[in-house]
Amino acid sequence: MRTILAVLNQAATAISTNSAIAAWMTTNFPTKSLTVFLGDDRVDPPSESNAPFVIVAPGMHPYDMGDSAQDRRPVIDVDFAILKTSKTTTGHIVACDGIGLSDALGNLILTALKSSFGAYHVAAANYTLTPIHPLYEGGFTATLLYEGGVGEPSL
Repeated sequence: MRTILAVLNQAATAISTNSAIAAWMTTNFPTKSLTVFLGDDRVDPPSESNAPFVIVAPGMHPYDMGDSAQDRRPVIDVDFAILKTSKTTTGHIVACDGIGLSDALGNLILTALKSSFGAYHVAAANYTLTPIHPLYEGGFTATLLYEGGVGEPSL
């Protein structure tokens, strides 16, 4: 039986140990480390001083029910944020540099999750970016779908 805590721990580990994310951090934020928060602290949430960060938490409905009561699909929310104060001006266009970086991090996180759950397909829905300079936030909801035959492997 998959517990939501086991899924959250596996997701947090996948993100925090992913070599592509580590390389991206070294290139874009060489003096910072990516912090992964397990759970959403509403009393003392991460702030700009914690950026870049990722929050891995149970989805609003931690399990999506499948065709039978035994077919529970874990649902997690993944939120991320970076702090980037620079802008690039080209002619009359001023671009906030954090937009592309935030999207790149989100896609790296999704790729890390997709490669870490073995026989499970990680389906992402509602991928969003909230590019409010200088804190660029984004997130998505991920559902784990078992693609095997009979029975279900442990995570």
